[in-house]
Amino acid sequence: MPCRLRAGILSILLIGLIPAGVVFAQGTATSPGTETEETLPADSVQTELPSGETAGSTLPTDEDLLLKTMALDIAGSDYYALVAWARELGLSESGTATELRARLYAYYSVEAPAPAASAKRTIVIESADRSEYLSAKEGGDATVLFTGRVSIFIKDDEEGQTISLQADEVLFNRDANLLSARGNVVFERKRPDGTDYFMGETLELDMDDNSGLFMEGQSARGEGKDRLIFRADDIVSKGAGVLVFKDGEISSCEDNLPHYSIRASKVWILGGNEWAMLNATLSVGELPVLYLPFFYYPGEEIVFHPVFGYDNRNGRFIQTTTYLLGEKAPKEESISLFRLTEGGASYEREVRGVFLRTTDAKKEGTTSDFVKVFADIYSGLGGFVGAQAKVASLGALQAVDGFFGLGLSRSVFYSSGIYTPFTEAGDYQSVWNSSYFLGAELPLRFGIEFVTRLTLGPLGLSLSTPFYGDPYFDQDFRNRSEDMAWLKFLSQDEPVTPPGKRSSFVDRIDAQMSVPASLLPSWISSASLSRLSSSLSWASKARPVPGTQPELTLYYEDPSREFFYPDQLTYLDAAGALSGTIFSFPASSSIKA
Repeated sequence: MPCRLRAGILSILLIGLIPAGVVFAQGTATSPGTETEETLPADSVQTELPSGETAGSTLPTDEDLLLKTMALDIAGSDYYALVAWARELGLSESGTATELRARLYAYYSVEAPAPAASAKRTIVIESADRSEYLSAKEGGDATVLFTGRVSIFIKDDEEGQTISLQADEVLFNRDANLLSARGNVVFERKRPDGTDYFMGETLELDMDDNSGLFMEGQSARGEGKDRLIFRADDIVSKGAGVLVFKDGEISSCEDNLPHYSIRASKVWILGGNEWAMLNATLSVGELPVLYLPFFYYPGEEIVFHPVFGYDNRNGRFIQTTTYLLGEKAPKEESISLFRLTEGGASYEREVRGVFLRTTDAKKEGTTSDFVKVFADIYSGLGGFVGAQAKVASLGALQAVDGFFGLGLSRSVFYSSGIYTPFTEAGDYQSVWNSSYFLGAELPLRFGIEFVTRLTLGPLGLSLSTPFYGDPYFDQDFRNRSEDMAWLKFLSQDEPVTPPGKRSSFVDRIDAQMSVPASLLPSWISSASLSRLSSSLSWASKARPVPGTQPELTLYYEDPSREFFYPDQLTYLDAAGALSGTIFSFPASSSIKA
C-alpha cells in the first residue's frame, strides 16, 4: 500500500510534558519484530508525535504502524501532496485540502487525529539527512536517531525560552526526554534574562531541567559588550542558569590571545551575576598579574552595599550605604568579566538575610525618591555616619533634598613618604579634631544641607540652608562610593574628581506670590511678587598661623584651622509687578506701575 513522503519539515510535537511516542510512515514492507529504518531527504517529512503512547515490550507489525500513522500522515500533508496522493489512488482531485483529507480518511478507514492540546514544549526537526526510529525492546526507552546536517528547534512556553541545536548526529530519547548530540555541535539557548551559546564536539541535554554536559568546546553568554567567552574541557549545566567549568578560561575577548582573561581549575556560574572560582589566575595578555586561591562574586547586592578600599591618606576603609526608601541606581561593571547576564532592574527585590534578592514580581512604576544612611570607617582618618534623603513631597513640603553627616576624625601627618596619625608633634598619640557651632566647641565635625519648597495658596516659599563646621568636611567624608570596583586597576574609566575644599555657602529663603484676580480691584489687572528674599553668605577664614613647633605641624593638619563666618547679610531683596488701568481718556489706555 503506497505512502507518500510529503514536502515540508520533519517536526516533533511534544504535548504537555508527558513523553510522546515516535512513529514514522513506512515506505517499504519489513518483517514483523524488526526495527524500522528509513532514509529521509533533508527538509522532506513532517510528522507529529502523538501524546499518550508508551513503549511496549513487543514490536508492532508493519500493518499496525501503518494504520497508526496513516491519519497523522494525511493530516501532515499539504494541498499539492494530497492531490498527488488522491490521483495515485484514483480518487477525485477536486476540492479543498480538507475535502481531500476526508476522502483519504474514508479510503483507509481511519479517523482524523484529535486536535492537539496546547503544547508547553514543541520540538521541530528542521532538517536531517537521515532518521531512524529505534523501537523499545523489553521495556527499554524508545529513541529516534537523526544524522547528517541535523537542525533542531525547541520552544518551551512554560520556561519562556527557545533552543537551537545543530550537529552531525542527534539521538533523542523520548521516554527520558534526553538529547545527545555529536560532532560540530552548535547550541544556542535564548532566555528572558540572556543568551547561552556553546560550540563543541559533544552535548548531553536533559530537557526536563535543562541540565547537561558540554565537552571539548566553548560557551558564550550575553551579547555585544556584555558577551563573555568560556573555554573548558568540560562544561556542566546544572539547570536554572547554573554552569560548572573544569579547567576553564573566561574572557570578554574572542581573540586567541585575549587582552585579559581568568584561568581557573573550576568556575561556578551560579545564576545572574553570581559566580565563584577556584585556583584562579588573572592575566593581562599572557602576563599573570593576580592569583586567587578562591574568589566569590555575589550576584545579588548586599543590603548595606559595602565598598572596601584603600586610600594613601585615609588608610584602609569600609563604606556602607543602606537604603531605607528606594534603591541604588544600577551601575554597569567597567570590566565585562563581571557582567555575566543582564541584571534584574525591572523586577522587585526583597531583603533575605543580608542580600537583596530579585523576585519574580515586576516593578509597578518607578520613582527617584530615596532615603539612605551611611556608616564608614577609616583606619587612618576615623569614622563617619550620615543620612541623605530626596523625595518629591513630604506633607506640605515639595522637592525635599536633605543631608546630615557627623565625622569623627584625627589629624593625619605626612612623614618619611607615608601618612600616619602618629607623629612626634602629637606625642605619638591620636590628635582628634573638633569643630565649632554657635561658639561652642564640638568633638565631632558636621555638615548639614536642607532644600525644599512650600506652596500656600498664591504664596510660594523656597528654602536652602547649608551649614558646615569646616571647609574640609566634603574632602574627608563625602569622597565615597556605593559600587565595589573589584578590578579597578584594569578599568579604563575616566578618573572621578573627588570633592574639593568648600570655600563658602549661602543660606537663603525666597518667596513668590501672584495675587488672584478675584481679590484685586477692577482697575488693577494683575499683581505679583516675583522675588522676596533674604540671605546670609558665609565665607571661610584661616586662624592665625603659630610661629613655633610643634604647634605649626599640628596646625597644618587640623581641619579647624579654617572656619566659616557670616560674610554678608541681605535683609531684603524684593521685586514685584503691578499693572492695571487707572483711567482712559478719550480712548482706553494702560498705565503700568
